[in-house]
Amino acid sequence: MPIEIRHRETGKTLCQLSLETLEGANLSSMALAYADLAGLDLRGAILDIADLRHADLRGARLDGTSLQNACLADAELDGCHAPGADFSNAQTPRASFAEATLTRCSFRYADLSAAKLTMASMSDCDLSMATLRGDFAGAKLNRCDLRSSDLTGACLRKTSLRNAQLDGAILLGADLTGANLDGAKLVGAKLTGAILKGTLLDGAKPSAPVGRTKPKGPWWKVWK
Repeated sequence: MPIEIRHRETGKTLCQLSLETLEGANLSSMALAYADLAGLDLRGAILDIADLRHADLRGARLDGTSLQNACLADAELDGCHAPGADFSNAQTPRASFAEATLTRCSFRYADLSAAKLTMASMSDCDLSMATLRGDFAGAKLNRCDLRSSDLTGACLRKTSLRNAQLDGAILLGADLTGANLDGAKLVGAKLTGAILKGTLLDGAKPSAPVGRTKPKGPWWKVWK
């Protein structure tokens, strides 16, 4: 029997697929806005360039799924299991990934503006060059590649960034209250206006301010 994908609100059939399973399926460029995909097994599926705006992917299995250049604006992915998924260059503004498992994922060049990733497990992800102006409170970003990412105004309260690479990252006005940056690399990062109350910076590796070899006082207070 064909697999039917329905509209999450109206129940209207969006498409019928002559497939026995969605695992490993090629769904590239499909129009799946408002699709009800909650809890489905999409492991290894190809959803490149797919339109997934407002889609419900809560609790879905997305292990190794490819979502390159997909549009996930306002989509719900809370609690999804997506280790190794590829979100490179995906457009995910206002999407919700609360408590999602996103270890070893690629979000390179992705847009996560106003996205919610609270308590998400994101260790070992590639987030380089991404726009990350969202809510990462309580998330685990250990060993992530965040080089040249834009975290302007991001909420990183109690976020774990141990041994993360933040070289060249923009953290202007970011809230790092209670965050753990132990062992993080911050060469050339911009922290002007960042809130660092209770932030653990032991072992963090900053660059010296231009024209000064020995900063007068804690580096995070003088470093621009």
